[in-house]
Amino acid sequence: MLKNVPLSMEVFTRMVNLRILILDSVPLRGSFKYLSHEVRLLRLRNCRLSHIQSDFHCVKLVELDLSGSNIEEFQPNMQHFVCLRRLEINCCEQLKSTPDFTGAQSLQEISFGGCSNLANVHPSIGSLERLVDLSLWGCMKLKLLPSSICKLKSLESLHLAGCKNLRELPIDIGNLEQLRKLIAMQTGISHLPISFGCLTNLEYLDLGKSVGSVAVDFFPSSAANLCSLEWLTVNFFKSQQQVNFPIALGSLTSLTYLELQGNWYIESLSLNLCHLSNLICLSLKDLQNLRALLKLPPSLKVLGAIDCESLEKIADISNLRGLESLYIPNCKSLVELPRWENLECIEMTNCSGLRIPSVENWCQVS
Repeated sequence: MLKNVPLSMEVFTRMVNLRILILDSVPLRGSFKYLSHEVRLLRLRNCRLSHIQSDFHCVKLVELDLSGSNIEEFQPNMQHFVCLRRLEINCCEQLKSTPDFTGAQSLQEISFGGCSNLANVHPSIGSLERLVDLSLWGCMKLKLLPSSICKLKSLESLHLAGCKNLRELPIDIGNLEQLRKLIAMQTGISHLPISFGCLTNLEYLDLGKSVGSVAVDFFPSSAANLCSLEWLTVNFFKSQQQVNFPIALGSLTSLTYLELQGNWYIESLSLNLCHLSNLICLSLKDLQNLRALLKLPPSLKVLGAIDCESLEKIADISNLRGLESLYIPNCKSLVELPRWENLECIEMTNCSGLRIPSVENWCQVS
């Protein structure tokens, strides 16, 4: 086939038993009606394909991937895709809207990641009772999620990273009772709704690198009910106002990883973090008014206080017998360190006020 010469879809007319069709980066012309109804996998990545005709009927299709194409409109009759489980339309920069999902009741995974001009998610998405994974990362024009998304009783993963104009989550997001992972870094979300605390199966929450202004009380008090949460990352680096440190975090006893960065209003970490009995890694970055680290949980293996220029004291925490790594670069106000016995790695670059005791008094090498 000559380069840049479109492939006519008519060549598939007699391939009545065709099950898998992969035509990545192949220019196409003609109607999809010539495809066999037996096709299960159709992958057309990076194809010059401006739209999908309404006569596209593949009743046995299980996976459809149009990622990287120049498609501007994708509005097929989804009732003709009753077996479709996976729909990937990533990085289609001309696409502005999702289709009406009515009838595609087998869908389990949907991804419109990197569709930078996508501004509308059809409300019918709430009818997809089997949907487990929804990815809308990089949809920079998306300002609002339909409230119907809260009806997705099977949804386990929601990926919203890079949705810079998304200002809020639906107020009933707590109805997503099976949600386990929420990635919302680099969004404009200003606060979490009260119902957020109902996400009792949530295990992973990434709110890193917020790009908009946030409320002083970003976390609702109901966050104390996130009993399954194991991983939490929050970064308010660009916030114009200080955000109250949520005392509720001290109740999240399943946490193994906690990262806080940015404009928090906090002077010490004595807020019951000692009760986080499963916490392995605590990472604190650029907390400009943090002055003391107190009462840390004995389960810690990694402790980081990076660019915390006001940090003066790390209390005697000899009970941290499992601590292996300590990172405290640019903690210019830190004067002394307590003794640890089992450290394997330590970084303390540019800690200009730190007095280093003799090795015998500070640590023991086993």
